[in-house]
Amino acid sequence: MVLHKYVEGLNGLKDDEFAKLWNYVVNGDTSGGGDQFMDKKKEREALCKRILIVIKTANKIREAYKAFRTGQSADIVEFVFSHARDH
Repeated sequence: MVLHKYVEGLNGLKDDEFAKLWNYVVNGDTSGGGDQFMDKKKEREALCKRILIVIKTANKIREAYKAFRTGQSADIVEFVFSHARDH
């Protein structure tokens, strides 16, 4: 939900519109109305899939960091990847 606001081509969608599009593209939900937010060139579909890759990559890095910090892995990971800001 956070990332779509920063992606040209998706940033014009409201949160609920993006959620419907995401569910259509990523989760295969054909009954939620997400198809109405697709564009003719399917650029939004490609952008959703790119965001999915970013999320999957971030999750793998977080898992590796957690495994290192808890002693479950000898692979050194000295930072955590997150979109959250320190306040």
